[in-house]
Amino acid sequence: MIKGEEYTELNKCIVINFLDFRLYEDPSIHSVFKIYEEKHHLLFSDHLEIHMIELPKIEGYNKGIENPLLIDWMAFLNVRSESDMVELKSKENLPQEILAALDELEKLSQDPNMRMEALNKEMWIRDQMVLINMAKNAEIDGYTRGKIETLEATAKNMKALGLSLEIITKTTGLDAETIEKL
Repeated sequence: MIKGEEYTELNKCIVINFLDFRLYEDPSIHSVFKIYEEKHHLLFSDHLEIHMIELPKIEGYNKGIENPLLIDWMAFLNVRSESDMVELKSKENLPQEILAALDELEKLSQDPNMRMEALNKEMWIRDQMVLINMAKNAEIDGYTRGKIETLEATAKNMKALGLSLEIITKTTGLDAETIEKL
């Protein structure tokens, strides 16, 4: 854009996300998002689109329904092994661009430095996923521990007030044995 030009002259901004997981239960492999104003549902701009392409959905998808070129590119992005590559190359009517990309991928996979870099990147991604899951589990464990401690403190106070074991168990949900140990 040149200074002083109208906003209508802006180029469209398209963000494409290739997801290696299912984002939605919907069987569609390609979702397009636009930004709308929450209260009045006005489109912010038709110059911004966010595309989500869910790679795992290619396996069970009816490939005749959507854009066949998109399906071919998704198959390319799902190549994980030499046998996947051979299988894709043997497909009839594969576009020239994808064949060229497969040849380039084959060249890159023969370079030991590139293979090591790819392996390091994959290990880093897996490490990040483990750390995220550990953080989520720690959060859940901390929440659960805090909830139990709160119930035990409540039960202890109720016990100190002389309330019956039956009332304390019904109120806190703790078992009689736990309450008696408090």
